[in-house]
Amino acid sequence: MTIEAAFGNMSKSAITKSGSGPDVVFNLTWPCYFNCPKHCGKCESCVNRRNAFKKAKMAEPAEYV
Repeated sequence: MTIEAAFGNMSKSAITKSGSGPDVVFNLTWPCYFNCPKHCGKCESCVNRRNAFKKAKMAEPAEYV
């Protein structure tokens, strides 16, 4: 058995940039740890997501509280 991590050696911003094609709908992804109507923007996952989009120089489609 072989297990591969396709993005294992990539930074979050590189992964974000690699998914910037027309078939990727980032606003349907949900990183937030909390069950809120909008992303909290403060949990580790939200902070990592924001930083990834910023480093990739891409607009962040998520709405934050």
